[in-house]
Amino acid sequence: MAPYISAKRKGIHIINLNRTARFLSEACDLVFDAASKGKQFLIVGTKNKEADSVAWAALCQGEDAAMDA
Repeated sequence: MAPYISAKRKGIHIINLNRTARFLSEACDLVFDAASKGKQFLIVGTKNKEADSVAWAALCQGEDAAMDA
């Protein structure tokens, strides 16, 4: 995360939105290309509060999911 954090104020990390947006766009392009070629995905969640969202996302896409509960 460090490369994307531009400052820290009062215990809050301020992220670099320009850099984040660029890399998020690249990631979306890679996922879209892989999905269009029929590639499979494993959706992973590492926090208990993510379990429902991860399971729902995987179910909607017909993919596998792994949660660390």
